[in-house]
Amino acid sequence: GPVSVGQRAEGAANWVAVELRVDRVFQVWARVRLAGLSNVLVVCGDAREAFSLCFAQGSLAEVYINFPDPAVFVRTGVSEPLLDQPFLRAVHRALRPGGVLCVCTDNPTCAEVVSLLLNECEGVGLFRPDPSKGPCASEATHAKGAVTPTPAAVRRWFSTEIPAGYGSSYFDGLWEAGSRTTRWFLRVLRGAGS
Repeated sequence: GPVSVGQRAEGAANWVAVELRVDRVFQVWARVRLAGLSNVLVVCGDAREAFSLCFAQGSLAEVYINFPDPAVFVRTGVSEPLLDQPFLRAVHRALRPGGVLCVCTDNPTCAEVVSLLLNECEGVGLFRPDPSKGPCASEATHAKGAVTPTPAAVRRWFSTEIPAGYGSSYFDGLWEAGSRTTRWFLRVLRGAGS
């Protein structure tokens, strides 16, 4: 789903997928059942509430957030961004020391907003850039030849290369068939701040 803890259900790790939409929860659950996996829990609900109520401090090794344009979800008819300071603080609290937060988006505005939020988070020690971050293109290419510049703030935090083995999400098919051809990938490490 848009917010999933883990991308692949392999090995001894346990995975939790949090999805707001019931139809997508069913799709994920069906794939898990058909694959015979016993280490995946699928939660239908608001990721904000899941991180605030369901995950103990330091209980997660990695958090993956995948979502398309627009970078908002709808709660009671009001669109609001998922990634904001309170949510990033909740993710920080749930990650263990050295934990990893990954974000993948095709929305350049979302990438810019997340970059600015991470600048603030870095200032108080919540997250720090991954030193192994890949390169970020200076321009984003869209369908029909449209090209837009990539802001410097985005280039600092995001890469335009999706790492091999990252996995896939419901949105991969939409990205590949849609009008956006550039995706931004972020991998940051949990800092020691609080």
